[in-house]
Amino acid sequence: MTKQLRAFTILETLLSIMLISIIVSLSYLMLNLFNKQMILLEKENTAILEYNLFNNTIKCDINATNSYIIENETLILKQYNGLITTYRFNKENILRQKKKSIDTFNILTTDFKYVDIKNSIGRKRMMLTLEVLNDKIVSYYLLNKSIAETINKTYFDED
Repeated sequence: MTKQLRAFTILETLLSIMLISIIVSLSYLMLNLFNKQMILLEKENTAILEYNLFNNTIKCDINATNSYIIENETLILKQYNGLITTYRFNKENILRQKKKSIDTFNILTTDFKYVDIKNSIGRKRMMLTLEVLNDKIVSYYLLNKSIAETINKTYFDED
């Protein structure tokens, strides 16, 4: 009596290998697509974070300032304690220099103006047009302070 061995035929083996290869290739494509989406999301988040960091930094620097100078596309802020902060608005980026450190904000600057405020005598503001994620953002920063603000900041600031 001969023993009959149970085994897969060549056709069954080829079909299973073909199904496994299809499943593996589809999972690889899905992983690749997911990776591309994560890279795009990371770039968007980095651009938004960069803008928010710049906006908060320049607001803090302006609030701590008692005088300023604007030359070409450079803003020089002089603070109460004698520190000088310089912003250079280039087309590709914004450079901030304070003491010996230099910060670079990778934000496209499309326009930089220093304009009068309507219905206000002697009050000016800085207008920046920035490009973030192919959107233009127009930001206004009030540079002149009233005498009361300067006195309060100089003598009554309790930081």
